[in-house]
Amino acid sequence: MKIDAFAHILTPEFYQTMLDIDASIPQKYPFIKIETLVNLDERIAKWPDKNTKQVISFANINPEDFVDGEETSKLA
Repeated sequence: MKIDAFAHILTPEFYQTMLDIDASIPQKYPFIKIETLVNLDERIAKWPDKNTKQVISFANINPEDFVDGEETSKLA
């Protein structure tokens, strides 16, 4: 078995919330446009092989980089 420990996701709801805060995120962070970050069906369709497992984490667009601490805690 292979383990991919650098796998990221971005839930559509969280992504939309962040776009509502700053619509220029895709221009600032072009990696955000990778379809398999937000589309899990696409991610599964492109899965490397049955022997690969992924440890997923959120893509690096942190609320604290865009809003104050109180608003960040609401988003978390």
